[in-house]
Amino acid sequence: PFAARDDQAEAQQIVHIIHQTQQQEPTASIALLARSRTHLATIASALDTAQIRYQAVDINPLGQRPVVQDLHSLTLAILRPADRLSWLAILRAPWLGLSLADLACIAEGNTALIYARLQTPAVQQALSADGQIRVQRLLKLLQPLLPLRGRLALRSTIEGLWLALGGFALAGTAGQADAQAYFALLDQLEEPTGRLDCDQLNTQLQRLYAAPNPQANDRLQLLTMHAAKGLEFDVVILPGLGRQPRRNQHELLYWQERPHTDGANTLLMAPIQAAYTTQEPLADFMRHIQQQKDRLETTRLFYVAATRARQQLHLFGHCTTNAQGQPKPAANSLLHQLWPIAAPHFVDLAVTESSPLPIRTVPPEQRLAADWQLSYAVKDPTPAKITKATSTITPDWPDETARHVGTLVHRYLERIAQQGLAQWPTERLNTLRPAFAIGLTHLGVPTSVIPAAIEKVHRALTNTLNDAQGRWILQPHTAAASEWALTCQQEQAQHYVLDRTFIDEHGIRWIIDYKTAEPTNQALADFLDQQQAHYQDQLHGYAQLLRQQEAHPIRLALYFPLCQGWRAWDYLA
Repeated sequence: PFAARDDQAEAQQIVHIIHQTQQQEPTASIALLARSRTHLATIASALDTAQIRYQAVDINPLGQRPVVQDLHSLTLAILRPADRLSWLAILRAPWLGLSLADLACIAEGNTALIYARLQTPAVQQALSADGQIRVQRLLKLLQPLLPLRGRLALRSTIEGLWLALGGFALAGTAGQADAQAYFALLDQLEEPTGRLDCDQLNTQLQRLYAAPNPQANDRLQLLTMHAAKGLEFDVVILPGLGRQPRRNQHELLYWQERPHTDGANTLLMAPIQAAYTTQEPLADFMRHIQQQKDRLETTRLFYVAATRARQQLHLFGHCTTNAQGQPKPAANSLLHQLWPIAAPHFVDLAVTESSPLPIRTVPPEQRLAADWQLSYAVKDPTPAKITKATSTITPDWPDETARHVGTLVHRYLERIAQQGLAQWPTERLNTLRPAFAIGLTHLGVPTSVIPAAIEKVHRALTNTLNDAQGRWILQPHTAAASEWALTCQQEQAQHYVLDRTFIDEHGIRWIIDYKTAEPTNQALADFLDQQQAHYQDQLHGYAQLLRQQEAHPIRLALYFPLCQGWRAWDYLA
């Protein structure tokens, strides 16, 4: 029992119990069951600090993970040079780790851009020797990169900078998974024009949850009470029993079905209280019925959670005091349901302290050495091969402009597949010509050929949306993915990007590559034969990679938006 809400103290006491249980019974299964995900956030943070591994599915918001917070600051700093807070955050992040004194020297007493201050000789000389080395390492990476903003894919920019700064070296296995989830979100939100809505990025980060720790076993799990139904554990811990759930808002219209004596159902309805009235009896009656239902549901929920325990059940709750100074639990809390038997534990709680809590330890600050440099642990100094049709100039890509047209078409086809065909009538493409122009400019297409390139992009997308085969490719499928990046470690890292892949209704895995080539002076069938022969080995490589992960039969295909061409064949391992 706690005399008042103290999430940190509760979390530390729970960590203490878990630590003792794991020492005394190493094989015991332990579960923390909370009424809502938010009740577990502080406990998860305390477990991370204590370096206790646990499994948690859809519990930790991705935006609250340290690695993601640092990556988010890095993204905002690159996109918004005037965002002083984000710039200071990346200077303080573990990959640089400037001291507070150096940060004050850079930012205190002025309103200039942080990046401009970093390049000022007087500021650099005022920094500590350690700070000067760290700032120079950052500037060496940023100076060639910042002029290319908007012309490079944002995900590649942020990921490359994070790797070069040493973020990967510090992240650990769980942090690397969080980083990949963040990079995938950047890929999803970046517009073909190269822009990113930062407000949308913030919103999406609050909706995503960090992946479970792959190194944790199932002996310690964090779950909601609803998710624990049907499971059993040796030890169950129920935190936050004194928390009051979110209050139900007044509804515009109340309604519910009521059973009649003759077996039929009748519909009972009531409007919200009018502005000029003081009460609405029928609405109040229906709210009362709903409150009774909520109380019964709360009792049922606690029963489900408590009966998950096989050996031990630990309950944590807090209460306040009423006007007479007597302890009183919050209405609708789980503790309120237990109060008839829990009340004695809260008597004189303010003066009779519970058992002392373990001393909280703050982990030491983690940062890389000032002169840290990225190194590659490969014997062959040759750069990793990137297997992607649009990254290699072949006979069907006669010049750089054609290659950039293909890149933009790929971006829009990915976007259409993600947003759904219903959001993309062909008429919408006519309004996107200015966006096509911006995207092609960012890719480096010369101004003189942009009008012709715009028409080619428009024609490719229009043909796809008007083609039954093209619409089938882009429609929702099982296990569908667009621009799916895969890496295979052989003698050196091999990177692959699958334009479109999914499993159809017959259980067949499709691997489809888009090609923005078209026949010139040859028949379509001859052209398709030639293209299949040219790209067959490449697609077979994709199939071999997926064959290592799954056993579905595989079909390979090439799709040509400019001529609505289609060529498909079976993969025979």
